[in-house]
Amino acid sequence: MKSLNLRRAPRALPTLSAILLTAALSACGGGGGGGGSSNSGSGSTTTTSGQSLLDTYTVPDTVAAEKTANYPTAFDASNTFLQSNCQVAGKASTTVYVGPNTLVYATTGVSDKAQALAADYAEQSIAAVKAYFGLDTSTVGFDGTKVQVCADNTLGASVGDDSTGVSGQGAFHALDVMSADSVNFAARYPGATSLNAPVGTSYFDLYRHEMTHVYAETAVGYVASGSLERWFNEGLATTVSQLPMPSKATVLGYAAQDLIVPVSTASTDMSVYPAFEATIEMMTSSAAGGLNNGVASIPTFLAAYKQAAISACAIPIPSGLTPTAAATEGVPAGFENSCYQPAGGTSTTLAPVFDTTFRQVFHEADGVTPLLLHTSDGGNSLEATLATRLAAFLP
Repeated sequence: MKSLNLRRAPRALPTLSAILLTAALSACGGGGGGGGSSNSGSGSTTTTSGQSLLDTYTVPDTVAAEKTANYPTAFDASNTFLQSNCQVAGKASTTVYVGPNTLVYATTGVSDKAQALAADYAEQSIAAVKAYFGLDTSTVGFDGTKVQVCADNTLGASVGDDSTGVSGQGAFHALDVMSADSVNFAARYPGATSLNAPVGTSYFDLYRHEMTHVYAETAVGYVASGSLERWFNEGLATTVSQLPMPSKATVLGYAAQDLIVPVSTASTDMSVYPAFEATIEMMTSSAAGGLNNGVASIPTFLAAYKQAAISACAIPIPSGLTPTAAATEGVPAGFENSCYQPAGGTSTTLAPVFDTTFRQVFHEADGVTPLLLHTSDGGNSLEATLATRLAAFLP
């Protein structure tokens, strides 16, 4: 899908447990992964057990054919912020589902059926992200590299946005996701009667949300990966996954408290995520109060930021020095990444680069005037005027 009903009527915010599915949720189902439709529980029986819902799922033949025993290449997200159990010796199965766009690994506690479902949903979510942003469907993954997925039955152990509290995390070329047979499924999806409904807060939406992060992190490239401002990164993921919007008053309350755009006070509380979503929708929408940048402006921005980050961070390798492979990834031959931080850290050099690229790509509703981002850029910046802008945009 390429568009959403951006002027939708306000809806009651789901229970906090339903929202805290992950550090980011997601949305519209496509074909994908094995090329067949999946048979998920449709909701006549009340249950909170992921295993019960998994029992109703039929693995498509095309997904089953992707199963590969003793796969020779291990999961590797060592140069991202992911601390995946799939790259810990003895914790990962050697069976991998090799899909058109993904390599789906699993921890040893994950059942074969749950791993197959992860393979199915991973491919479907890639298709959904590509459809939303208008990306080339013939490209493997998002840039020619298959996305590594780790289905982990230990994720979602607590409500939070760190450690095993998350239900999923998307990074550069890699994704960690809670398996459907996790004992934590019931706590993350209380009262769930389907794996893929309701839209915006289902288990499938977890994949759409996190795969949007994978796309964004991959689109900005290795040098800039991990440096997208929180409101923007989570706003993209919640928009694509159609996270239900709370009341207008709730969103405006978050804006009035400066919990959205300001880097120093942007909230890490996942209940604020719909306000990030509202901000992205306002920027892209052509409806009254929207800035009419269009969804296509997002891939344009990500590509421009990638190049700007490389220009800011790439320096010639000093004579006689041999940098690590990680320090040269994503930059031209003969250069090293001066912004490189081990284990997915982010250099402070990139913050002003994000800011500058933002106003170069995004514009006000007149289609000409640059959209300023932070208060330091000017009095009419998004940060300084967000509450007023959202008040005019939200119904």
